[in-house]
Amino acid sequence: MKVLIPTNHKDMNGDISPSFGRATYFLIYDTETHQKMYVENPGASSTGGAGVVAAQKVIDSGAHVVITYRLGKNAYDIISESVIHIYKPKNEDIKNTLKSLSNNELNLLTEFHAGFHMHR
Repeated sequence: MKVLIPTNHKDMNGDISPSFGRATYFLIYDTETHQKMYVENPGASSTGGAGVVAAQKVIDSGAHVVITYRLGKNAYDIISESVIHIYKPKNEDIKNTLKSLSNNELNLLTEFHAGFHMHR
């Protein structure tokens, strides 16, 4: 299963970015092969609609799961149409979050904001 996590550093020991749409990178981690890949988030440099641009990158990545603290409604609509599960992390640490996912300890993200529309 491919898991996508927003992060600002290419480091498995690093933290999950507090911002989905403006995170510098997305970590794509395969839970079966343990392979990891970092891809640039095109939403990070977008002048508007960062979450929507980032959500399209999620779709293009083939991810099955997204783990993020918060998500705008428009990005949620795009991701959820592709039947991708969206979970909220328990802590900021990427490694422990992946461990929590494998132990079925994460809750689905159920609250979405209207978006920050042109606010950085």
